Amino acid sequence: MKLALLDTSAFVHAGHFNRYAVLEAIKCEGTQYFTQVTPVGGASLIFNLLYNQIDPDTIVIACCDSNPTIKKSMVPGYKGDRTHERDMECDKAATEYILEKCGVTTVKIPGYEADDIIASYVKRFSPSVEQTDIYTADSDLFYLVNDMPRVNIQPSNSRAKLVTRENYEQTKVHGERHVYNTITAQKICDGDKTDCLPPLSPTMQEFFAGTLNSMGVDAFRKCGDKEFLLRTFKDYPEIMHQIECVFPLDVDAELPTSSAPNREAIVNWGKAMNNSNFRHYSYVGGFDADKEIEALQAEGHFLEQ
Repeated sequence: MKLALLDTSAFVHAGHFNRYAVLEAIKCEGTQYFTQVTPVGGASLIFNLLYNQIDPDTIVIACCDSNPTIKKSMVPGYKGDRTHERDMECDKAATEYILEKCGVTTVKIPGYEADDIIASYVKRFSPSVEQTDIYTADSDLFYLVNDMPRVNIQPSNSRAKLVTRENYEQTKVHGERHVYNTITAQKICDGDKTDCLPPLSPTMQEFFAGTLNSMGVDAFRKCGDKEFLLRTFKDYPEIMHQIECVFPLDVDAELPTSSAPNREAIVNWGKAMNNSNFRHYSYVGGFDADKEIEALQAEGHFLEQ
């Protein structure tokens, strides 16, 4: 049995540029006609995956972002300069709605991000499955790559990377190659501007890097092990806090087990969104595309044109 963990935001950000994956409804007010359009590029990319790459025996979990209130309480200004366009937010909400309609286990937990949910699933379930594939474009999750148990990063779009334990050190991130798990160590030391995470103080930067260097390459290979780092720097509160901020949170909630995706619903929604893999299918099971689109848009997931 395999486990597939989908970072839904990664698919939405990539699918944002697909102007053909839309759900439309014509509306009339008096003599005025207008169109309500729901962009579904993110959902369409996930449907490509379900159709072409993920076999029916794989456990599929779609992991979704919510407002990261816990990290915001730990890091002032955390991701504070990030804004999302209205159509991307609409795509994100519609993707979650459609996946749930298709029986894909969709996990969204208040206060947590998809990274937190993915890391928690890996920690709790990857030892009991043959292989775990994380579909994402986020290098922050590369530290989860492993051989025993087998954990791989799979690309969520054509510009993302396949990262395995075998090719990790040959995989460029932002134009640089990294020894296994040194990405994590660098973020702890230098912070991350995109997350508004400040660096360690200069004194602690020097101490942190010097300690790991003195321990040799094996220490850097263990930089994906949060407990190892916390033990190593237990007497240094600033570094301890930074480690807690860099690593995904352990979700303090039950993680649902998967139900099998409804193949009939996937065919119907795939055809409704004009995904090329499903165009030759006919709607089945009495699926009324217009009625289903209307119900989705009644939740507010649309743009007026």
